Amino acid sequence: DFETFERELSKIDESRILIENMPGMDTLGHHPYAHDLETLKRIRALKPMCFDLEKAVKAATFHGLDYHEYIRSGLSLLAPAYFHISGGDVSEKRAQHNDLWESDFDFAFMKRELEALPYDVRLVFETPKKGKDLRNDLDNMEHFRKS
Repeated sequence: DFETFERELSKIDESRILIENMPGMDTLGHHPYAHDLETLKRIRALKPMCFDLEKAVKAATFHGLDYHEYIRSGLSLLAPAYFHISGGDVSEKRAQHNDLWESDFDFAFMKRELEALPYDVRLVFETPKKGKDLRNDLDNMEHFRKS
């Protein structure tokens, strides 16, 4: 329940901690905490957020919502300055962390929304690392830049 979460979170006396939103389902098929905007809003009152754009898409899919609106609402309600981005399939409810070019997400929309924020944005690319090198990270960044 939220009260237990709040109590445990209050024990962490660290100003650098960020709480990240979750997809609608984890890899085991369970429903993780912090995937709906109302809960995230309550968490945001306690600690700053890292808004994972892929996980926002997955949570929106899980809830049967348009992910564009879910992301817009999340940006407005949570005012995050830190973001994660990766690719995936819109219809999948679990995080995939694919390369951006292996995705059917509207990255042009995401880029416009981030650029419209009236503050600095810190964006981390959570794309495949195993068997890949820095070139893959740079290619994902370039793909997003061109969106």
